[in-house]
Amino acid sequence: MKVSNKSIFHIVQTIFTGKEDAKNVFDRVWLKNRIELFKKFTLKSLLNQTNRNFLHWILWRPEEKTEPLVQDLAKFLKEINYQFVFTFFSTPYFNENQEPEVVDSLPKRLEKSLEFVKGFHIDEEVVYLTVIDSDDMFYKGATEEIQSYDYEFKRALYFTKGYAFEIQSKRLAEWNPTTCPPFYTIFQPSEVFFDSIKHLEYRKGLIFHKHIPKVFNSIPLESRKFMYGIHSLNDTTFWNNSYKGKEYLDEKEKVLILKDFGIEYDRI
Repeated sequence: MKVSNKSIFHIVQTIFTGKEDAKNVFDRVWLKNRIELFKKFTLKSLLNQTNRNFLHWILWRPEEKTEPLVQDLAKFLKEINYQFVFTFFSTPYFNENQEPEVVDSLPKRLEKSLEFVKGFHIDEEVVYLTVIDSDDMFYKGATEEIQSYDYEFKRALYFTKGYAFEIQSKRLAEWNPTTCPPFYTIFQPSEVFFDSIKHLEYRKGLIFHKHIPKVFNSIPLESRKFMYGIHSLNDTTFWNNSYKGKEYLDEKEKVLILKDFGIEYDRI
């Protein structure tokens, strides 16, 4: 079904804390450093998008609601007129590590989160939900490419290839996953998206990002439009990985690639 861009409510979603199980602990040192990484890399890549017509939905645990570091981030985002919303009900999606009581509370927590998100919805027919972690980046044309696809029920898009940037050493390489990476977009009717029960039913079977092609009618996007940020605070993605392809050794080439992700190489 072809819909105009005005009928698309595009959400970029980042689960900042509480992504795993409810017992996961984040100390203030981790949080402070992670917020700085988010501002220097993820946020800059999103501010660099050729299409800024999206809402950034950032999810936190309830514990972070009164955290000054998080409040300061909200203040900063408001000062730069960034379109965002914070919710504080942890992740509203299934994870195999979650305790039974956490799973039981998912519909209610999702319902509460969606109440805040709906405040930015202006009767758009469909929702395009794009995910990105708080230390990763999108190429400048990523959101524009996503919105160029027509809506279909149970459709999903995912970028198949990208880059990885080792922040401390400034090493840059191509990244070639063999499964769906966590840079995907799910299409939903708005009336399904904003109904917590229908929303979870629509996603049924999606536990990990690698399940996207099994659960949805997925379109793989071949262009290199994502970049992993690899650093000491990341315990899931490592530089020495079988997905790592060609490494870029020419400094000028690295500068040009990073610029397209909103990153100024000389200021890292």
